[in-house]
Amino acid sequence: MTISYPILSFAQSMIVARAARYTAGTVMGLTMLTWIANRAGSSTEVVIHVTEANVEIHVGGHSFRIDERSYEPILLHLHPGPYELVMTRSGRVVSREAFEVRSGEACVLTAYDPERRGPDPGLPSPPGGPNEFRRPHEH
Repeated sequence: MTISYPILSFAQSMIVARAARYTAGTVMGLTMLTWIANRAGSSTEVVIHVTEANVEIHVGGHSFRIDERSYEPILLHLHPGPYELVMTRSGRVVSREAFEVRSGEACVLTAYDPERRGPDPGLPSPPGGPNEFRRPHEH
């Protein structure tokens, strides 16, 4: 008994089609699992130090108004992924910094005005004036 060529060709094409379908499904599934694994995990604590007063901080859908200089940092819990830290004053962007939060890694940022030169006039002068902080051998 012989198998005719069209039947054999049809059977081979069915096997190839099934293998292609399983391969495509496997590749799509692994791609999706990789994406989920990169995004999954617990949120990471992000610490933001703000060196300016009268500004707004925007990051990851959160906004904070800083009226007076505060030395307490802003603490956020963000999921892994890319973000942007934007500091504005009176509607003008003062600074902008892109960063990425990675699962299990600490993230510490500083929001500052890169245009500011010299000491902050809002800070008190050191005791004894500016010459108080001399090296010990300079008297």
